[in-house]
Amino acid sequence: LGAHYAYRAKESGKKAGRWWLLLAIIACGAVISLSRSAILGMCLGGVVLLIGWSGRRRVQALIAAAGFLVVLRMIVPGLIGTLYSLFDNIGSDPSIEGRTDDYASAGEQIAKHFLLGRGNGTYLSEKYGPLDNQYLGTLVQNGYIGLAALIFLLLAGMYAAARVRAISPDPVVRDLALSLIAAQSIVALGAATFDLLWFSTATGLTFVLIGASGALLRAVQAQTPVLPPMWR
Repeated sequence: LGAHYAYRAKESGKKAGRWWLLLAIIACGAVISLSRSAILGMCLGGVVLLIGWSGRRRVQALIAAAGFLVVLRMIVPGLIGTLYSLFDNIGSDPSIEGRTDDYASAGEQIAKHFLLGRGNGTYLSEKYGPLDNQYLGTLVQNGYIGLAALIFLLLAGMYAAARVRAISPDPVVRDLALSLIAAQSIVALGAATFDLLWFSTATGLTFVLIGASGALLRAVQAQTPVLPPMWR
């Protein structure tokens, strides 16, 4: 979303410096956090944006990303190597092994309450160990019905944004829809790498993005004339 508004300010002739600064601060925070989820999310969001952007903007983004990494390496020596080590030793990382150790106990709980789960908030990490996977946590606590509802919500938000991109003739609105798709793809990925709904900020962001996508679709449908089926 920061990239969307930065490009929008640039293309409209307004001062875009503050937007680029905010975007750089967000990127620095994600990288310096040394979080695998943050790095993977940035990569996935970048891929989604690159697929939907024009060729010119893709080249600009790739050059900016390369420059960002060079500057970051100069300012924080050893940071790039540390980031690389997060994924290079993933097969023998104790933190990864700790996450998977609890899958056996989770499987037992799923087998006992596979339809509706054991109850929301009843799988205590202090007693059973952290799952660090929202899909698995939802399956344990809310069963297959709850997991289906969670996946439906995530897909519904992305579908609404994708629908906006398909029907809107406004390039600014289409770019905003693409940004919402990218942001929600990061959320969907994050739900597989940590217990997303246990964090209030991440939970709020998830539903704001879904709601914003639905609201944007309603606004675009109200403004876009509906053509007869033969003209679609």
